[in-house]
Amino acid sequence: MVTTITPYCAIHGYDFSSLIHAEGREPSGGALGVEEIQVAGRNYADVRSKGRAVKKYRIKTIKTKDREAIETFLQEVNTAPEDAEFYPFDAERFGLIASAHAYLTSSMALEKNLYEAIAEITCREAWLYGADKGIAFANDVALNAVSDLLTNEGQEQAPISYMQASGDYVSSAYVEDLSVRITPGSSTAEHDREMILCDKLLRDDIFEVGWRKKEVIHSYETDFSKLWSEIALDIHSKTSGGSITGEVLTLDNSDYMMIPFYGPLPVSGSSGAVSLELQVDALAGDGATVWYALETDLSDIIEVDHDDLVVGLNTIYIPDLEGRGHVAIGIKAAASGSVALSNLKGTVKRYVSPAKIPWADPGEEFKIRVEKTAGTQLSFLEVAFNDRYWY
Repeated sequence: MVTTITPYCAIHGYDFSSLIHAEGREPSGGALGVEEIQVAGRNYADVRSKGRAVKKYRIKTIKTKDREAIETFLQEVNTAPEDAEFYPFDAERFGLIASAHAYLTSSMALEKNLYEAIAEITCREAWLYGADKGIAFANDVALNAVSDLLTNEGQEQAPISYMQASGDYVSSAYVEDLSVRITPGSSTAEHDREMILCDKLLRDDIFEVGWRKKEVIHSYETDFSKLWSEIALDIHSKTSGGSITGEVLTLDNSDYMMIPFYGPLPVSGSSGAVSLELQVDALAGDGATVWYALETDLSDIIEVDHDDLVVGLNTIYIPDLEGRGHVAIGIKAAASGSVALSNLKGTVKRYVSPAKIPWADPGEEFKIRVEKTAGTQLSFLEVAFNDRYWY
């Protein structure tokens, strides 16, 4: 069987296919380095892998009088963020950008008002990814959720590349012991490729897992457009006092709002792994401060040492929590103070070993299973799996 493709080149979601020179895509790098070790007295050598080099792509545009098209090309390449998708050849194979830059070339061309540019794009991996498959994004997903029967059609063992989920509160129950696993064929018995994600989700939180980042990002954000009683249910009723008027929360005289983030995955050691963002509309008296607790009942609640809050956006980083499981973070009004908030976001980043993320071998048929021990549904769910092809 012969698969024919239509040439396609896109960088950070921008289709430049019509602008790229027909022979203007040049891959390089990605070679497997080896260390050769000779030992006296042996008539053979040891060879040890040193890993693969980065993969680079040189993309050359056609000569054109369209200055705006060239400037857009330069802008999109030079501002492409890390891990943006890059399609060098066709619409079904993409790489993830580690770095990218582009520049104008050929001063002779400019004398004729012809513009030409070159982009140099570096990817960490020597492979390209196939199209997303797995469990497509959907709202109100009943648990347990199981994908269709899938096949790793690529040339390399591949893990789940991305997952996002949001908790819900249905029939007086939160989702507990959320996990994801891969099972061969249609079997349900195997748990050797399983990752336990979270002991207990909130309602309307966002829980993200990414193979590349080696981090899970768990966050909860509210603009106080819900009733205060509904927000309290979102965060397991970890509130005291408080009232909402006109989508602004006011906490007075030791009122508090705490957001519990459950393990078992450990808090990451990365800078700013635990943070609270506060949009402060007003402060009075002694104002308010940020607090954290490690116990689920908040019995060990501790004030964070930080600069005084000010009207406007405040981002407070809570240090020295690396390796912790449950962490609750939030804001508490002073005994003689108050604070008015129009937005609040708490974020906890957790470490996950890439080796622990469920995977499938080349040619293997499998299913992805997202499961729980309590609760009935997620507010939304998506699980992406991408085959890997050597290029």
